[in-house]
Order: sequence, then C-alpha cells, then structure tokens
Amino acid sequence: MSHASRADKLLIKPAAGARPAPPRTRRQFIPKARRRRPVTRRVTRGTATTRLAIAPDRARWRVLPSPELRQVALTAVPEGSGQLVLREIEDRDLGVLFEHSSDRDAIRMAAFTSPEFDDRTSFERRWARLRSDSSTTNRVIEIDGRVVGHIASFDLEGRREVTYWIGREDWGRGIATRALQEFLQLEATRPLYAGAASDNAASIRVLTKCGFVIVGEGRGFAYGRNEETDEVVLRLDA
Repeated sequence: MSHASRADKLLIKPAAGARPAPPRTRRQFIPKARRRRPVTRRVTRGTATTRLAIAPDRARWRVLPSPELRQVALTAVPEGSGQLVLREIEDRDLGVLFEHSSDRDAIRMAAFTSPEFDDRTSFERRWARLRSDSSTTNRVIEIDGRVVGHIASFDLEGRREVTYWIGREDWGRGIATRALQEFLQLEATRPLYAGAASDNAASIRVLTKCGFVIVGEGRGFAYGRNEETDEVVLRLDA
C-alpha cells in the first residue's frame, strides 16, 4: 500500500465547526524499522558549548533546539578524511591522552589495560618511563592538528608488539586503520605482533585490514574488566 493511500484511509472528517486536524506528514508513515534516533553529543568551541545531533548516515550535523545553547550548524568530517600526522609525544599531549585512557567504555573494550588506568600520577609516571625508553616507539595521532589518539611499538617477552588507542569520540572514522598503516612504514620489525580481547571486533578488524592474521588464542586477567578475558594474538609477517 502506498503512503498516499494509507493517508487517505486514516483521514477522519471533522465535526461541524471543529478545527481541522493538521495534515499528516510523510514521516509518520515511515516503517518503524527504518526510524533511527540521532546520536547526540556536546561540542565545545572556545567558551561556547553546543548540543549537536548526527543523522544515522553520519552525513551532516544539525543543531538540536535549545534556548540556552548557541545555534550553529557544522558539517561532519566524512570517514577517512582529514590530514593524519604521527608525531613525537609532547608534554602538552598528556592531558588529552589521559582523558582517552580513562574513558570507562574504552577501557572495557580494550580490556588489557594498566591496573591504574584512572590515576593521573601513575599515568604521568608511566609515560615518563615510556618516553625515556629508547626501545619503545611512541607517536601521537593527529587529525588536522587535533590529537585523537596514540600508537606505539615495544618489546615484550622477546617479540615486537604494536598497540594503539583512539579517543572514543573519533571511533568509526577509520582513523585507527590509517594510523596503523602509516606507523607500519615507521616500524619495520617483522614479524610484528598485536593482541586484542576476543570480543573486540573493531580492533581485530583494524589489524586484519593492515595484514595481521590471527595466530593464537589465550586467556588472561584483564584489569579493564577486572576478570579473566579471552584474547587473540595476531602477527604481521611482511
């Protein structure tokens, strides 16, 4: 049945003198399965904070009506766009990196994290140690000059491993894949290993896109979940 025919069948003749009901809109007849609520978040620009909503197809941001918020419209950054740069970590980056690493949702997804993930002092001590370790390669990931995460390689139990962390606000944009592809030009050690929780499908997908293959499985204690968690080991040979 067409939208028009459904609308005709639903119209009811108003009683004499009654105010006619407003016309039904096409949106009311869209099947429920196709209706998707927008995802919202707050974005701060200087001193102004604006509540934005993104359509399901991530095509464009629009401003939600709110009397106390400044009304602006922003175009979302399409997936895979923006100038990506890997650079040395500086002191000014630590605040952003701490916010990323203490995000509870990200911690649970990563699972195998530091046991003191929410302690700023321990965080800074750990980064001071890592930055002074010549065997570890650390890089901040920037998109158009904005820090969105970090990526690193290090030696562990006789093999070279790679790890990365993207801030949750930038998940789903393909940044991790692009950053890892770029980092693999810098880190030439092969074979190169990586690990991920077995249910962390997003991270496993990033690694396999970059040529890693699953070569083992295991189970270990994950501080990010405070429980034993299944994990997979991946390897890049070339």
